[in-house]
Amino acid sequence: GVEASGGVRARAWQAAAGQQQAASGSVVAASELEHGKLRLASSKVRGRLVAFMAWWRR
Repeated sequence: GVEASGGVRARAWQAAAGQQQAASGSVVAASELEHGKLRLASSKVRGRLVAFMAWWRR
């Protein structure tokens, strides 16, 4: 009962953690690319990243 549901939850958490790493990695890469190429204001890039993290944590 408890052990089984805990295993399922752990697997789901691992999958979510993997997705978060992949997503945050691509977001950081995109932000760095934009910052280097377009010289965007760092606050603009940071604001988008914070908004993304806030959305992901819901």
